[in-house]
Amino acid sequence: MKLNFKKILLYGGGIFVIHLQNEPASLDPHRLRLTNFVTQNLYRNLYRYDNQMNLVPDLAESCTTDFKNKSAKTFQTPKVTCTLRKNLKWSDGSPLNAESVLQSYQRFLASTSKSPRADILFPVVNAEKYFKGEVDWKNVGIQIGKNESITFTLNRPDPDFIHRLASPFNVPVKDLNSGKLLSSGPFQLEVWKPEESILLNRNKNDYVTGSSTDATVQKVQFKVVDESVLALRMYEKGKIDFLPLLPTLFIPRWKSRADFSRVTLLRFDYLGFGPQLKDHKTVRETLAAGIDYDGFQKILFADGKPGCLGTPDAWAPGVCIPNSIKNRQFQKPLPEMPKFLEYVYSQYAIEDLKRSAEWIQHSWKKNLGWNVKLRGMENRVLLSTLKTNPPPIFRRALTPERPTCLSVLEVFTSNHPDNLIQLKSVELDSWVQQMGLIETTEQDRSELCRRGLSFLVEERYIVPLGPMSFAVLLNPDFENADLNSLYQLDLTNLKRKSR
Repeated sequence: MKLNFKKILLYGGGIFVIHLQNEPASLDPHRLRLTNFVTQNLYRNLYRYDNQMNLVPDLAESCTTDFKNKSAKTFQTPKVTCTLRKNLKWSDGSPLNAESVLQSYQRFLASTSKSPRADILFPVVNAEKYFKGEVDWKNVGIQIGKNESITFTLNRPDPDFIHRLASPFNVPVKDLNSGKLLSSGPFQLEVWKPEESILLNRNKNDYVTGSSTDATVQKVQFKVVDESVLALRMYEKGKIDFLPLLPTLFIPRWKSRADFSRVTLLRFDYLGFGPQLKDHKTVRETLAAGIDYDGFQKILFADGKPGCLGTPDAWAPGVCIPNSIKNRQFQKPLPEMPKFLEYVYSQYAIEDLKRSAEWIQHSWKKNLGWNVKLRGMENRVLLSTLKTNPPPIFRRALTPERPTCLSVLEVFTSNHPDNLIQLKSVELDSWVQQMGLIETTEQDRSELCRRGLSFLVEERYIVPLGPMSFAVLLNPDFENADLNSLYQLDLTNLKRKSR
């Protein structure tokens, strides 16, 4: 299908072009392990996060929890009940009701679907057993009630459960198995040209903007460009309107411009040590001590300091790895470098990740005399490798699903699918379990958070890479391209500024 872009430019608020470095593996959110800007604007969930990371109702009008205790020591069956907004519609005009949401949850949890993130709903009674094919759907604790309500019966009270209903992975979908793609979000799919572009147009049945054309942008094109430097040149020539990741080398030249901004992310980036180094704490300590964190901060033009946690200060203040290079606090003599050491990094945004990997490699060579091998991998290959055979050293960018400490720490529990360092710690598992108990006070939950994060760093299971922010460029002719701290892009109110 050929598109006349000259005509598109004249339609409504115009076309808005976004740089997409990696094409999505699928537009079916139930099949994804990593979210993307495209599906974030095709689908809505019951809740969403605003720019201040507050939970706000989306498809749901409201959700209520019933975790009341019958006595001081016991709790009744915990339930969460959500009521949908009235008159919701899919992009084809068909009703988006409680029945269609229920059917979507059944698809998400079905063993045949093999949803990579089905674990998000495992707190629901028998959800995990249904995913494993051990019980029928009628035994799963999700039921429809009166007035377009849906009730979730939980295995135990879960203080984070409503956060799970804001996930980009378990969003309601319809008829995807038949090859259709019906949208519930602000946009719907018009055409997908593989390895080139994805064009979306306004969903006229979206409950927020509906058929309104009041200066809202009617067309959004995601342009696939695997080289970020080339994408920057296209931005300079006006061929791209939104560059969500400016390479750090260009920050000094752009930071004083009006179209430049930084987005502080809720990220937990770290260097992870694979199972080969599980029993080599001295090697892990030496590698952590061999990095000049002040120098690393300078080459990245970073606001936050590498070697410190990238989580909010209130979670675990002051947890950092000392800069041994600056203070010359090396263990003497240095242990012998294991011959199997290799640092593997993603070639996504290769200019930055390769540059930082080479700098760390040079730092180890200079300060330790260790010549650690480097290997870059295509992002999807690396994700698969990390699951099946984690390398000795790797860089991981962990974006929590929920803006809570529990969401970060549970990743490092023994049975979590994303526990890439393959840590098996009875202590950490116990702390995380206590954090998830509704009877745990906020003060105790904060202390458990601090204890868990400190444990990961002090035992050198990971090397935290500090608070993360992305430099972005936005065509000043547009406004309301809302990018939040979880790196979720909401284009609902995207507009061309009035002249």
